[in-house]
Amino acid sequence: MEKDILGDTYYVCQIINNMPLEQLYDCQQLINTYVNAVSKQSDSLIEKVVHILKDNRKEEKTRAYIYLSSIIINITLELEELELLEKYVIKNTELTAGEKHFLFYQIKYLMFCNKSLTTEKTILLKWQLFQQVVQMYKKLIKTELKYIPETERNHNFVLVVTEQFLRMQHGPTKTALDRCRTLINEEKKNVLLVNSAELGSFYSNCLFYNYLQGEYLEDYTAMSEIIWKDVKVPYVKCDNDMPNPEVLDMLLAMVYQLKPEYIVMIGGNSVFANLADNIVPVLAVGLSPSAMETTMVSYQTLTRKLDEQDIRLLHQMGKTEDSIIQSVFTSGLKEQTEHITREKLGLPREAFVLAVVGARLDAEVTESFCQMLESVLDDKIIVIFLGIYNKYCEIDEKKYPRLKKYSYYLGLCYDVLAHLECCDLYINPIRSGGGTSSVESLYKGVPVVTTEYGDVPTNVGEAFWVKDYEEMKNVIKRYYSDSEFYQKQSEYALQRVKRLLDTDGEFVKIISEMERREQCKA
Repeated sequence: MEKDILGDTYYVCQIINNMPLEQLYDCQQLINTYVNAVSKQSDSLIEKVVHILKDNRKEEKTRAYIYLSSIIINITLELEELELLEKYVIKNTELTAGEKHFLFYQIKYLMFCNKSLTTEKTILLKWQLFQQVVQMYKKLIKTELKYIPETERNHNFVLVVTEQFLRMQHGPTKTALDRCRTLINEEKKNVLLVNSAELGSFYSNCLFYNYLQGEYLEDYTAMSEIIWKDVKVPYVKCDNDMPNPEVLDMLLAMVYQLKPEYIVMIGGNSVFANLADNIVPVLAVGLSPSAMETTMVSYQTLTRKLDEQDIRLLHQMGKTEDSIIQSVFTSGLKEQTEHITREKLGLPREAFVLAVVGARLDAEVTESFCQMLESVLDDKIIVIFLGIYNKYCEIDEKKYPRLKKYSYYLGLCYDVLAHLECCDLYINPIRSGGGTSSVESLYKGVPVVTTEYGDVPTNVGEAFWVKDYEEMKNVIKRYYSDSEFYQKQSEYALQRVKRLLDTDGEFVKIISEMERREQCKA
């Protein structure tokens, strides 16, 4: 077996180094099979494989070097390898703006899914890469970027920009629509929502192993407005080839024509919005309550207080603490439209049901999380997985017999609230995301158990925190056996969620603070 794996490694290196890009796409399945096989080997064999991969990287073969590096990082999660790749991409002069934009998102996704890859250094390098991407596009556009004085802007009009607009159960989509609604109803602004589609199919000729492919829906192409709750939101959408310099020029021309008082960007990485910050102030609504956006715009929101690392990062990027507006990250929940019984879901009626919710469970349900579940599950305590967990069928019955027997995979569900209504406890793996579903859980009075890392603990508050998986195991058992404790935590969940759903109140505060800071600049 070892001889075969090592032989396959040399073969894969030869393919990647010598085959033209357009043909290399045809070998994806072969490479996937190879990497999956390697990941199941002993540490000593993986170390030999990685040594061969590193030896066969040639810096002068840019795209092959990046692809081999991405394989190494996916196999090992080596922090030093990510730092090396980030530096290589930044320094490389052969890569285009589109390729670097693509690679920025691959690196961002790797860091989002893997806590071990997220350090002050990798965050800084990622931020520097994005700054470089914006500067490269600035050189590609024809528009001269000149600031519009506050007195010349239309104070009744605001532009809202989102890189991706998907289904109504999609968190950032709901975030965009909720902010539009607040601007229309509470701030009495005319609003235009722009789907810049920059989180679409990406640059197609830059290879990266296990790459993130952004989703793009054609459904809204012909629509000029979106109906959300009690408002109609004017809407325009870009084609799925962004960031396209010609389209960026058209969008920037629109900014000059409409002269918005300011721009609200959902997330921090729209190239269009970052360029537009040279024309009018841009506020980035951070999508991670627990982490700063790596953005170059004037302002961004952050739920938690700045720490020393944040301040160092800001200063190294030429920004100040005044660019951060501390606020509560609020969510808009998709309305519950049905009620589902446990019988309909095939769940035991009397069991204590744990819920694990997410679209990236393949990466988030780790061995240590499975070990924790294995130690608490039985015929009285079961777990359901809601979302995308394709590896569920690969759970080893010999290694995790209880997890295999007392777990249920329900897949993606249209009505998350209806499903959470059938659950007793929301269990959060150690991960960055999960913020929206944790709020949905609180809304149904379902307590949360989470460690202190990521968006979920920032949202739900310290009352639901545990130190590690060992403590999580004990707290799950307490929720099951101590009805008085459970009731108290459930009531606190319902109390906590009220502020997390108050987009009108909290976003108005953010806008007022941004306007105050703008006046201080004048």
